[in-house]
Amino acid sequence: MEGAIKMNSPIKTLFSLTVLLCATTAQAAEVTFSNVFVGGSLATGATFSTTMDGIDFTLPNARVSDDPHAAPLGNVTIGYVADSTEPMTGDQLMLDSLDLAGSGTVLFHETIIDIQDAFNPVLLASFEAVLNGPFAGPLNANLDFSGNPTTRIFVIKSIALTSFDFNMSAPDFAAIASVQQSFQFIPEPATILLFVSGMALLLYLESRRNGKSAPRA
Repeated sequence: MEGAIKMNSPIKTLFSLTVLLCATTAQAAEVTFSNVFVGGSLATGATFSTTMDGIDFTLPNARVSDDPHAAPLGNVTIGYVADSTEPMTGDQLMLDSLDLAGSGTVLFHETIIDIQDAFNPVLLASFEAVLNGPFAGPLNANLDFSGNPTTRIFVIKSIALTSFDFNMSAPDFAAIASVQQSFQFIPEPATILLFVSGMALLLYLESRRNGKSAPRA
């Protein structure tokens, strides 16, 4: 039929493979969380929620200040076990709605341990930050698992807040509203193959187009 697109064998093969992979690519990796706990003197009212690849903690009372009716120091401890359907390679951490003034200080520490082999735990990553006032806003960090992907980890976070009245003429306080964490994964083989085949098809079509447009000798 005039005007129809003719596909030769290489294009047909790549096209068929791409369609097949699109139809059979597995669902995105999913993380499940267990043994979740939140403790410490500032953990009252703390809650958590989960997504397919992360967990968020809300800390409504993680605040200290030099107010006579408030605590000048306190702490929060968070821990959980994360199991993934695909190997995890790292995570993105965000401490949100940090608010510090005067002598307010937040000390944050996180440790991530590979417990895929319960008898041979392996330290994957750790992160520490000391924040002093004045400071406002989020703090972001990326933790890499040092080339040791795993499907099961134990995460422990400790947050210490202090605020002593060193300056009587200015307020001193420290607060953190939430801690958010999401994980990265090794791309699925089908996804990688889909990308490679798609790129090969595009390169082939581009070379064909360039060959037809080149002037003849």
